[in-house]
Amino acid sequence: MSGAKKTPAATGAGNETERVTKKYTTPFESCQRFARCAVNRCPLHPDYLKLKDHPADRERHCKAPKADRVAIAAEFPGVLPTNGLLPRERPRGGRHGK
Repeated sequence: MSGAKKTPAATGAGNETERVTKKYTTPFESCQRFARCAVNRCPLHPDYLKLKDHPADRERHCKAPKADRVAIAAEFPGVLPTNGLLPRERPRGGRHGK
């Protein structure tokens, strides 16, 4: 059928389409890794800067791609203190290039 519409599954865009059409109440719920993630110090948590790692944590580092985290942060303006960025991804203060 040449006139048939492609479904998200047919185009390979299922995860992205699901995230956009489904409304979540918190940024971290919007993450495609949320259901299987074990990171306690999540950059998509509003209290990210107050959260601590624990020695018994199975995962200590966020594995969500930066582009995904930034897109999620844009859906929740003003909620995330680091806009979904990890410490190594954030611009540093001070005088650059001098």
